[in-house]
Amino acid sequence: MKLGRVTLGALFIAVLAGCGSAGPEEVTTDGSNQVEASMELPCDGSRTWEYTYYDVSGTAVGGRWCDCSGYIATWGVRTGDFELWRGTCR
Repeated sequence: MKLGRVTLGALFIAVLAGCGSAGPEEVTTDGSNQVEASMELPCDGSRTWEYTYYDVSGTAVGGRWCDCSGYIATWGVRTGDFELWRGTCR
């Protein structure tokens, strides 16, 4: 399970490297910060972020991310168990 998360994270970082991301800044995992779960970060081109949502077995079942151009993409479903990756844009 952990290897899948690492692979997904590495793929996302590689994609962002091509669109001007300055790299990872902060990660929140396992839904420990419920304020962050209920309040989505702004997507204004100054920051990039990705929420990845997991089911009880640790399988990614959804995601929502913002790139440096302000584009938001969504797939799957949201759950209470999530991981948040944030970075700054150049």
